[in-house]
Amino acid sequence: MFSSFTKKKLSDNQVANVFINGIFDSVDNGFTEVAAMINEDSVFVESPNISSADSGQFGLIVIVGNLSFLESTFESEQAARVEQLIFEKLAPIYEMSVGEFSKHDPRIPELHYARQSSV
Repeated sequence: MFSSFTKKKLSDNQVANVFINGIFDSVDNGFTEVAAMINEDSVFVESPNISSADSGQFGLIVIVGNLSFLESTFESEQAARVEQLIFEKLAPIYEMSVGEFSKHDPRIPELHYARQSSV
């Protein structure tokens, strides 16, 4: 995702926006198929009946999974700055303060499940 951007000089904010928009676009365009595959998987005794409209948790999983690419693509200082910007942009979307969003290791998906169960 980032290979073409490392050759161009983008600001940290632009990189954070590309990261977030790319992931949201992928989730928006792919979750219906993912939900259908899970619902039709014969491993389940009963279908989990995941709605194609329930992409929020999947989106967080994809975000968490892709955060590690920042450190392998950018220098550590820039990766940290971009990650902080990502937290600042995503926290309101997930109805959290930046402190709440970033104080937990954001690579732990339980963060979202804990928030969902408290609603």
